[in-house]
Amino acid sequence: MPGQDASHVALAVGLAASAALAFAVATVTEQRAAAQSSDRDARGRKFLGQLVRNPRWLAAMGGNIVGYGLQAAALGVGSVVVVQPILVTSLVFALPLSAHLSHRRMAWTSISWGILLAAALAVFVVLGDPRHGVDHASTGDWLVVTLVVTPLVVACLVISHPLSGAARASLLAVAVGLLGGVLAVLTKAVVASAGQGLVHLLVTSETYGLAVVGLAGAYVQQLAFQAGDLHASLPILTVLEPVVAVLLGLTVLREDLTARGGQLVVLLLSVGVMTVATLALARAQAVSVGRPTDVSAGRAG
Repeated sequence: MPGQDASHVALAVGLAASAALAFAVATVTEQRAAAQSSDRDARGRKFLGQLVRNPRWLAAMGGNIVGYGLQAAALGVGSVVVVQPILVTSLVFALPLSAHLSHRRMAWTSISWGILLAAALAVFVVLGDPRHGVDHASTGDWLVVTLVVTPLVVACLVISHPLSGAARASLLAVAVGLLGGVLAVLTKAVVASAGQGLVHLLVTSETYGLAVVGLAGAYVQQLAFQAGDLHASLPILTVLEPVVAVLLGLTVLREDLTARGGQLVVLLLSVGVMTVATLALARAQAVSVGRPTDVSAGRAG
């Protein structure tokens, strides 16, 4: 298929930006809710029960559902290579929201990084001019992805289990980032299957893969947010998820970037700026949210 139609790209960008806004509102709420559980509860059966009884967490899940719906719609009309990087702009929305709720001003450094991120994204989308690949990865490609990703996720979970604090949060964030990248590719496939009717959707293995990966990723993310300060988990999962998604888009979905020569150099520079800006904004968001002092006190017992 030739390069994506400009109207489709514009629609995908708009939907992805709207998803980023919904995710930002949900994340600001979700992070505080997950941190209210103790380390002991997070390793036991009480954790899920505590979350579902928390009105703040339930509201955050509603926001996540809206965001995911918009993300799915964006992936339905655009490529993974375009949509996933745009979702990191949720940080641009989340920081001023956190500042407003905390009754403080947003730092100029964060504003500057936000502007750089937006500019780098614009360069990436315009110069990259991603070509649409296929909607479904082959069975062989999914087998390779499964054999690579599953052991990595399991290793993160096993190694992190006896740990606490930043070490545990960081390892869990790696698992979340890996699962999130795979989820994006599965979402694109399921959206395409849904367009062919309910029967086709129900007999497609990717539909069930989406359910498993989505639920696993959501649960591990709560564990990561609970385990330690957000600066240990948020930068990792925020950067790793789009990186994994883009790599899978370029490989298993056969998407392509049209930039060559000098444009490719500029494109790579924009990716570098996006990565650094995302890390800086994720750290700023982690600091702005922090961990409630009353929660820290409650854990002492």
